[in-house]
Parts: sequence; structure tokens; C-alpha cells
Amino acid sequence: PNGLPHAWRMERLVGHADAISVSNRFLQKKFGGVLLPHCRDTKTFDPIKFNSDQIKEDMGLKGKKVVMFLGTPRPHKGLDDLLIAFKKIDNTNLNLVLIGTENQHEFLKKIDQSIRHRVMVLPQTSFDKLPEFLSVADIIAKSSSLEGVTVEGAMIPRIIDEIPILALAACFANGETIIKDAKELRVKETDRINTLVSELTGLGAEIQELNDGLIINGKGHLNGSTCRSHGDHRLAMTLGIAGLLTEEETIVEGAEAAQVSYPHFWNDLRNLIKTHE
Repeated sequence: PNGLPHAWRMERLVGHADAISVSNRFLQKKFGGVLLPHCRDTKTFDPIKFNSDQIKEDMGLKGKKVVMFLGTPRPHKGLDDLLIAFKKIDNTNLNLVLIGTENQHEFLKKIDQSIRHRVMVLPQTSFDKLPEFLSVADIIAKSSSLEGVTVEGAMIPRIIDEIPILALAACFANGETIIKDAKELRVKETDRINTLVSELTGLGAEIQELNDGLIINGKGHLNGSTCRSHGDHRLAMTLGIAGLLTEEETIVEGAEAAQVSYPHFWNDLRNLIKTHE
């Protein structure tokens, strides 16, 4: 089960375990145990290593644009929302590829008949083959002005780890953004509600702390300053992105925390900046 009450209960049971392993130093400091760092290597998934056009052709997707969903399909992962959005996009040149289903034929039957011909369902795939498949995915980006929204309820568990970067985006949106029902943020690597308010306020954001979320009034700009990651990898990366948007220089203390989930984050960010200079 997910949710704050379950997290609290499980925390109190940790001391009864015969052995403990943790994925980052924050949890190691809190619970002890053996540190098993994340081993995601973004270089493994570099699409440049593969002939994506040939792979697309082999998959029967020559000349098509591909939206890809990777992982066992579960409701909380947003797949239902993706299928609804895909149905609204009436573009025969756009295909959806789902990788990781346990029963392809049964799953395909559940997909709306009107889009079934544009959906490819693949089984669970070995890790060695994933980079090859992922290389055929396209990123289609269109700009638009950001508008304040209310994010709450069933949507929150699906985006709980993305709320820091969402809060940053809200600083540049028109109007007010309200994030509710996100009390789980208080038991992440840090109390992310408190640290987001503290650090974004330090950059000039108009942001208010709620018991279970945030209220952000978009100003359209942030000021440069020195801020802290508090040892939280997602906060470190959010503040790094914020630094690209501030009007003056921004320094992120504890920037190395990003290595927990994205070891090459800062190098990739530098390369991205160089690409667009």
C-alpha cells in the first residue's frame, strides 16, 4: 500500500529487520544498513549508439513518430491517462509502443478499438535489449504559455517524485498553482514540502507551505542566490534547473546529491547548455 500512514508504520518496523540495505546516504544515516547506490548509467541508453531508423524499419514503424511507455503497466503509472491523450491526438503518423506487458494479446484487447492499430505491445524485455528499443522513441516538443493549475487526488501518487520540478515550473506559470494531497513529500529524502518552500523562496519565488502541499504564485522570474540540496537528489536537480532560469548566478551547495539517481546529471546538463549556446 502507498501513502503516509503506511510509510510511518514501515519506518517503525525497520529496526526489527535482520538486515537493512538502503539506496542513498540520507536513508543510511537515518536507518543504517548497507548502501547499494543506484546503478543507472545514462550512457548505456545513448540513442546515438544505435541505428534508430533501421530498428524502426525492422519493427514496422518506418517513417513513424514513436511515443514509448516502458515498464509493467500499472494504473498509478499514468498509462490510462496516456491512452486517453493518445486517442485525442488524431495523427496516423504517431504510434504508441508499450514495452513490459505480461500478456500482450489480452492487454491489446483492452485498448480502444479506434487506436488499436497505432499501438504496439511488446513483452517484458531483457535489460540488454532495452537501450536498442528506447533509441526509436521520439521527443516531440511544442512550446506554450504555462497556466496555473490545481493538482490533487489520484494524480498525486503518479507524479509524487516530479513535484519539485513541477513547483519550479509553477513559478513561471500565469496565476496560482495549488498542489494538495501530497503529504507523502514530508517523508522523502527530506521534508520536500519544507525544503522546496525554503529554497525556492530564497530564489525569490512566491510559494506557501501547506500541511499537505504548496501554493505557488507565478511571477515569471527568479533571482540568483546560493541554495542547498539538503542531501536530496531531486531537490539538487530541481535547483540546478532553476539556476538556468535565474537572472543572476545560482550556486547549489550539495550538488553531488544528484548522483543518487542520475550520476551524469551535471555533465548532461552542461552538454545540453553547450548544444543550445
